[in-house]
Amino acid sequence: MARRARVQRGHLFQGVSEGLAPRHPRRRPGVAPRRVPVAVPTSLVRPSVPAPRSPLPVPRPLRADGDDEERDPRPAALVTGASSGIGRATARALASRGFHVLVSCRRASDARAVAAEIVALVGDDARATAMPGMDLAELKEINATAEACASEKLNLNLRVVACCAGVMACEHRVVGRGKDARETDAAVNAIGTSRLISAILHSRSEKRYHHREHLRVVCVGSFTHRAVTREEFVEWLDRTNATSSSTATTSTTRPPTAFTPAGAYACSKLAATMRAFVTHASWSPSACSVSVVVADPGLVDTRINREWPPSLRRFYVFVARLLGLLSSPSQGADAVLHACFVPPSALGDVAGYVYGANGARVRPSTLATDDAKLRDRVCAMTFAPPPSGGYAAW
Repeated sequence: MARRARVQRGHLFQGVSEGLAPRHPRRRPGVAPRRVPVAVPTSLVRPSVPAPRSPLPVPRPLRADGDDEERDPRPAALVTGASSGIGRATARALASRGFHVLVSCRRASDARAVAAEIVALVGDDARATAMPGMDLAELKEINATAEACASEKLNLNLRVVACCAGVMACEHRVVGRGKDARETDAAVNAIGTSRLISAILHSRSEKRYHHREHLRVVCVGSFTHRAVTREEFVEWLDRTNATSSSTATTSTTRPPTAFTPAGAYACSKLAATMRAFVTHASWSPSACSVSVVVADPGLVDTRINREWPPSLRRFYVFVARLLGLLSSPSQGADAVLHACFVPPSALGDVAGYVYGANGARVRPSTLATDDAKLRDRVCAMTFAPPPSGGYAAW
């Protein structure tokens, strides 16, 4: 009986794996061993689920300014800050949903690496294009990215602009030259992002074959903007505008009235939220069909606080995870995806604001929407003149 049990177990393993032949001491020559069929549990079978379709309808291909070449009907999405964190997870998710992803990072080498990674993970059908390196503190690189998005060579069907780039500096640093000199948080989180959006929208408005297509602009915000008082924000604006009079390219001397890193970051996100609502109100009634939504992902474990002291960052991550407040980058990207696919009809004249991975529709602070004087100051701070020759010269 023991020998028969060993033989049966050998047949069973042979039925499971073709490469493992059981030891059969008394096999008759010329007789193939009987194989026992193995039933695979249905719980282990992964069903083939089609990728969800975008609520933003994909239009039929239109011809560009009389050109005979038709554009690729696949929708395109520009994702900034795609080298890591929420931007990287958002780029992957949009590629898996059929978007042609334009990967934008500070360094072009990082963009090429992420684009290759997207194609390897999503499949050969994925489309990912590495954009030129873009530092949001440099106006020339911002204009170059907007020029690439509007170029007839790529002939893009741009439908989504996801602004995921952000920074939280732990020391006072000034980037840029002359009138464009700003502190790092203000230059990247508020001014650079707003100038990129404006450059893309102005160049897009001069392309008449874009006018029947809807463009969704998503700005990654932060709930920390709710803690900013009006007095703190006015002081931050005064200091940011005063910094532009400096001609130094980089400075690490902390001024006597410097904000904490968290305070400067919160003020920059408040300015970005204000500018997003102004952009939506300015462009949504136009024939270009543009809508803006702010995505607030909550606390996400990213490298945005990489400048913190290592011990402080480990303590922060431990406490946030212990309290269940810290999300993964993929969960943070879910908030961005909800913002990408909010139906335009649900927004109206007011920009949207979604919070968390579930995409809850909430309102920002009243300071971000109801103070007209501060809103005008933010618009003046984030304004940039068009490149020489205008956007039509591109």
